[in-house]
Amino acid sequence: MGVNVAANNCLGRNLRFLRHLMALSQEEVAGRLHMSRTCYLALESGSRPVTAEELKRISKATKITEDELIGIDLRKEMVLALMDARLTSNRKHFVEEYFSLSEKGRHLISGQIRRLASEEMTFRDYMEDMTSLL
Repeated sequence: MGVNVAANNCLGRNLRFLRHLMALSQEEVAGRLHMSRTCYLALESGSRPVTAEELKRISKATKITEDELIGIDLRKEMVLALMDARLTSNRKHFVEEYFSLSEKGRHLISGQIRRLASEEMTFRDYMEDMTSLL
């Protein structure tokens, strides 16, 4: 399976984002994915293409489809989903998802939502700021 450079970069950003949300080290994630830290670091940095087998393992471990891992910016999707849940009647789902995050992940998301809600910044500024943090 040939994954292009943009897909590798997207995967790397998503791996880093998910690792930060779970408050895990690179070594811990590498162990869970049955690969060396060096191999994991290369994937997270986008400096090495992911193999089909690695992508399957990552997808299974994260319960995120392969296409989503290499094609969607999960940082933006999570913020949009959390904001949407906050604005809809699906508050139970929001609470469950929010509390399933690590403490660091909850703090990061809460702070970013508060900043956006305070109207001190536009949504575009917010997304650029969020991207630079992770």
